[in-house]
Amino acid sequence: MIGWDDYKLVLGIARRGRIVPAADDLGVTQSTVFRRLADIEAQVGCPLFHRDNGTYTPTEDGAHIVAAA
Repeated sequence: MIGWDDYKLVLGIARRGRIVPAADDLGVTQSTVFRRLADIEAQVGCPLFHRDNGTYTPTEDGAHIVAAA
């Protein structure tokens, strides 16, 4: 099970669609967002975002987490 901070991170990425603006909104570095997202995806066992030229769009599983947040 992921924690509230994990939900916040996923929601932040989904809202902004990119890592750097999400990191700015969350008050952390982009490397922290990358690392935490990798940890969350490992924990849930699937990718939460489609990555396309730096743009992050939630996968079906990611959309469920965004909706729950």
